[in-house]
Amino acid sequence: MTDKKRNQASVIADDHESDDDMLTATMFRRVLTGELPGCDNALVALWVLFSMECIEDGIYIHGSSSGDFGVDLNRWLGCLCAALLRVKRDFGVESAQEILRLPLDAVLLYPWEILGAAEFYRDQGNMVGISGAAECGRLDDNAREYRPLSELVDLKRYEKAGAA
Repeated sequence: MTDKKRNQASVIADDHESDDDMLTATMFRRVLTGELPGCDNALVALWVLFSMECIEDGIYIHGSSSGDFGVDLNRWLGCLCAALLRVKRDFGVESAQEILRLPLDAVLLYPWEILGAAEFYRDQGNMVGISGAAECGRLDDNAREYRPLSELVDLKRYEKAGAA
């Protein structure tokens, strides 16, 4: 992975300092399937695998590894979930669903590209060309204000084993 991608992950850490935003894969699944209609376990699995690959490539949300793969993964999942829920809040559920389904077309986005993808969808009306936009950096935005997950969803709703 490029140094640019590693640096962007470090920038997220500046706005995403709290480990309160960490999500286990189970909670990630519960929140996404509960908050985004049409989300299923297969889609969640694609995002989890992508997060794992990013960690294996040395891309960490807090700029460096915690030394614990599980903690690093939980940080990734929390950040992705926050970005997707921010899209739902700011652009609507349809935009969030479109982004959530991108892995079905072999397109996966970093957390810092997700809001840019929502703007792309709003402006284009579809996701045609989104991969090229991501590859050339048109979706990147380090200056966005990232919101803590706790401001976007009540996680307590999803903590019970039987939730969503």
